[in-house]
Amino acid sequence: MSFDDYIAFAEEQAGQRIPTAGRRSHFRVVVQDTRLEFILDSGKIRQESFPYVENFCNLYEERGSTRPVDYPETRNASYLIGLARAFEAEEA
Repeated sequence: MSFDDYIAFAEEQAGQRIPTAGRRSHFRVVVQDTRLEFILDSGKIRQESFPYVENFCNLYEERGSTRPVDYPETRNASYLIGLARAFEAEEA
């Protein structure tokens, strides 16, 4: 999963509810100029800058893990994994 494909998929998903890695809650994703914004059902917004998103994409390819604890580099792993799962499901 390349960074460019991941961001393009995120843009396509604008407005869609996506389950988190734990699948207990959902979020929406918005692509900004330099970051992704994850909008939680509660209305809170979490942000992840593109360099960290790109790092996640590389680590996800390497590790293949869908457990947030395996990505201590970010506090937003649950949302990044949820988006990655949605990406993979669409690709299948």
